[in-house]
Amino acid sequence: MKTFEIDTFRINIHKKLQNLNIKDEFFLFLQIDDFDLFSNWFNICKADKDITKLNEEFTKLINVFKNKDKIISFKKLLEIDENWKEYFKENLNSKEPRYGVDKYYVTDIMIIKKYTNLSLDNSILLYFKLKNIFIQKLFI
Repeated sequence: MKTFEIDTFRINIHKKLQNLNIKDEFFLFLQIDDFDLFSNWFNICKADKDITKLNEEFTKLINVFKNKDKIISFKKLLEIDENWKEYFKENLNSKEPRYGVDKYYVTDIMIIKKYTNLSLDNSILLYFKLKNIFIQKLFI
């Protein structure tokens, strides 16, 4: 990539951050990031790939940032309960594009686990059974 293209790309990224009005918050997010995305940001800043791919990576990064309050990172999930590692080892696709799990889903399961003294796997099973019952009641 030529220097002019790299500079133009970096200026455009800077403008996008300014237009979204998230620049300071975004950089703080990268520094205390539970999603381990700083290396992705670094690769975007290096601009040593195709600009289209870099823009796609930047868009993914912004989407994770915008949804950070709705998801819990896999890193944090393991801090809550190490048994999640075993669960995801068996239930996660190796090409999984997600950076975490829905926070409400995790909260509900951990509440079930706490008040029923069930294992994590059994708490997850109970959660899905309850969820299915609730959904069926909505449509009856």
